[in-house]
Amino acid sequence: MKYERSVCVLICLVAGLCFSATAFATYTFPVNDDLESDPFAADWGMSGTRVSWNTTQAASGSYSISMLNDTGGWTQDADRAFFDVSGVPQTGFVEVKWKAYFSQVPSGNKLYHMVFGDASHPGNGIGDLLVVGVDSAVQVCDAEGNWISTGYTVPTDTWIQFSVLFDQDNGTYYLTANDGGGDQELRTNKPVINAGARFGDGAEDHNFCVSYSSWPSQYYIDDLEITTGSPPGPTPTPTPGPDPTNHDSRDEFESDPFGAGGHWSSVDNDSNVTWSMNYAVDSLYSLCLNYHGGTGDVPRASTELANVPQTGIVKVQFDVYFVSSGSNVAQFGHFGNTVSQAGDGYKIVTLAFFPDGFLKVYNCSAWNDTGIANADLVGKWVNHKVLFDQDNLTVDYYINDGSGEQLLLDDLATCGTPLGHASYPHFTSIPFVGGTTYYIDNFILGTEDFVPVELSEFTLE
Repeated sequence: MKYERSVCVLICLVAGLCFSATAFATYTFPVNDDLESDPFAADWGMSGTRVSWNTTQAASGSYSISMLNDTGGWTQDADRAFFDVSGVPQTGFVEVKWKAYFSQVPSGNKLYHMVFGDASHPGNGIGDLLVVGVDSAVQVCDAEGNWISTGYTVPTDTWIQFSVLFDQDNGTYYLTANDGGGDQELRTNKPVINAGARFGDGAEDHNFCVSYSSWPSQYYIDDLEITTGSPPGPTPTPTPGPDPTNHDSRDEFESDPFGAGGHWSSVDNDSNVTWSMNYAVDSLYSLCLNYHGGTGDVPRASTELANVPQTGIVKVQFDVYFVSSGSNVAQFGHFGNTVSQAGDGYKIVTLAFFPDGFLKVYNCSAWNDTGIANADLVGKWVNHKVLFDQDNLTVDYYINDGSGEQLLLDDLATCGTPLGHASYPHFTSIPFVGGTTYYIDNFILGTEDFVPVELSEFTLE
């Protein structure tokens, strides 16, 4: 799912040539084009040999634009169709709608289906606003260059109505798809790639459809509309949640965990630990740990677990989405201290993606193998639950990746300290190595039956 920056650079270099490939006029806002007149003789430009205006498929009327990659490979002579639009309001909401028909979707790499924004932005390589990609599902690219799955599987041989609603005031967007069963929200109130860019602002005009993918593909575009949009339904207003440092509490990260009233602290070098809108389970925000290098101490996020009963069963439960994992230990759930290093750093128990490719748990005696491969937990929300037996100093460890709850380790002895001990009261998450990116949401501390979480309630944002 990682957006390969080497590929971005290649596309950017080629894309720099494509806008001079054919002369074309610029749409004037608002736009309503059913493509029944040759778009390449008017408002669209094109480059390459596999883009055409034809009658093979049409959502309305007789014509559409065909985007073909008939051999696969990344050297398709920049086959693409593109358009600009002037007079776009720079405040309020602007909606871009188009219909797409996929007769063949690529398998194994992304098809750059619709790219919004100038293709020469050096920081991100391609698209200052939004990149909508397709393999078997619709994905979007974030500012860090990661592909984010929307969870929407693309049907073939069906016209799909896509809509992007740009909030010009706040630099965010809403993405929906409708294949005949009603609007499906794919992304809600998410930031555009370049925070300073706006749709149709003159600097980011170029918008285009691309047949690029490393596998054969074909799709059609029809019925382009660019109009003033209506404000979406009310978006949940972030409000301070329960204090996660007190027993029986839940933190959904809807208020800044590191800001005023927040209950998390971080060692953050070069923006490795952030409050993020890129992924969330069922709201807007989550905690992102994206160790892409930097100097100084290893980045980490910590919260103090206070008022924890020192007898009975205590539960800690949280959701983790790994976008990628590096070659070293990613200690995403470390209990006891704010650091975990050989020797004195380990105090209770530690959950980790291990370098040998498996999920393991450290208890001061050994790295205990769960039998679960790291790769099986990447690219999805996984619920982790640890039950601490405060009397016997053992833990039961469960995960749920959507296929049902699994008990991985039963009555595993800890390092000998109860959860929430006055000397070692912390939960810490540590990515440890470059190339590791993951998100944490819905952090729960409580008794065994406090706030049960059903994975079926989750919505990937």
